[in-house]
Amino acid sequence: MKRLMMNIVALFALSSITVFAPFTAGAAPGDLDTSFGGTGVIALASADSQPIVKVQPNGSILLAFSTFDGSASQWVFMQLKPDGTLDGDFGNGGVVTTNPQDLGQSKFSPLYDVSLQADGKIFALSNDGIASVVVRYHSNGALDASYNGDGFVVLFSGIGTSRVRSLAIQEDGALVVGGGVCQGAAPCKNDFGLTRLDAAGGLDSGFNASGIVITDLGGTGDQIERIVIRNGRIVALGYTSNPPTSHTEVTVIAVYKEDGTLDTTFDGDGLLIPNPDPEDPERLSNDDLAVQSDGKILLLGSRKITPPGESFEEEFFLRRFNADGTVDIGFGVNGELIVSRDMGDFRIFHCSRPTVEPSGKILLGCSIVVGDSTLNASILRINTNGAIDTTFGSGGLSQAIDIASDAGESVAAFDIQADGRILVAGLSLNTVFVARYLSGDAPAGTTGGATGSSSGGCSLIR
Repeated sequence: MKRLMMNIVALFALSSITVFAPFTAGAAPGDLDTSFGGTGVIALASADSQPIVKVQPNGSILLAFSTFDGSASQWVFMQLKPDGTLDGDFGNGGVVTTNPQDLGQSKFSPLYDVSLQADGKIFALSNDGIASVVVRYHSNGALDASYNGDGFVVLFSGIGTSRVRSLAIQEDGALVVGGGVCQGAAPCKNDFGLTRLDAAGGLDSGFNASGIVITDLGGTGDQIERIVIRNGRIVALGYTSNPPTSHTEVTVIAVYKEDGTLDTTFDGDGLLIPNPDPEDPERLSNDDLAVQSDGKILLLGSRKITPPGESFEEEFFLRRFNADGTVDIGFGVNGELIVSRDMGDFRIFHCSRPTVEPSGKILLGCSIVVGDSTLNASILRINTNGAIDTTFGSGGLSQAIDIASDAGESVAAFDIQADGRILVAGLSLNTVFVARYLSGDAPAGTTGGATGSSSGGCSLIR
């Protein structure tokens, strides 16, 4: 703990944190909020996973990530005050660390997702490739021993191995966790797996009677990567590997009712493969989704556009589906926005983490190239009709973040403050940063549209 704290304090004291600002100065939507840490960007500590950011009910800012020292993983939670300084009321000087081995996990157990209860209690999700665990902390960072008797629950116990990826909290406080479950002894194939726990940490018998739902998609490896709860429905994004018609992975959206059964009002059987052509699977590593307050689903994906024999090139697309699974042709062009790589002086290299603001506008976290620079982090904002919001930043792109000239920055997670300001967590090489942007959008709680897990999950750096 001492070593971690010394590193954190040193990073906070650095005066060399820089912001690459190719846009016009002034307090406008898309500008960094200089009331946050002086520049709008704060570098924190080294990490071996993508960070997660969440806004606590009291306005404090929670960051969560994993480290690996070569022998074991450690989870790190840092809480900042709204001005960006460490919150001394949280943990030890604003920092809490957890050794997953103390929870029965192996030493290779990174943090995958985090969610907050309405009272500020913190859920954290992890797995080591064999077993999965969810842990609950009090809002001050102390382990909540009232949860299942010792503060944590081993998931899918007695079913087989599991690889969980995402969690979401229902309005009644029940927790839903999704991932891949391998039933029986290894080797076996993964199926979509969901489990729901009640407020005390026990299996919820109102969810498929057993508290567990397994969906076999017919492939040799089915995996849920993201779940969002909206309007009583559980929306799961994942993929199936080696389905009967192909040797590739294809994207799958599954929608479940509150009792755990598939919702047949969604595409007839509750399952949608956005592109069923196995020769063009439209699945690369950045697939993600968000769900609007009206139940419409936003899918961010990418596809190869390079002719055979030429160097690899891809394009990003944002597609919107109606609540019944049909394509919303009123969004973009015939239901889709193609994110152009070339935007004037900037070139977009990668986009991820779709997040819906309270007004319904959509944020994408992008890595961009400005001139001859390395990758910088930026936000692309899209209007509710699928057009780029040119009132935001420069042509829709926010002020860029360049912490270290040769590192390369990327966006890993978003959350929205009650005043509408945008929080971004990301990485500069292996250093976690958090930034705050001016939005110019309606404050939270006016016209909802945020995702059920706006920060998204936490994946290993590869």
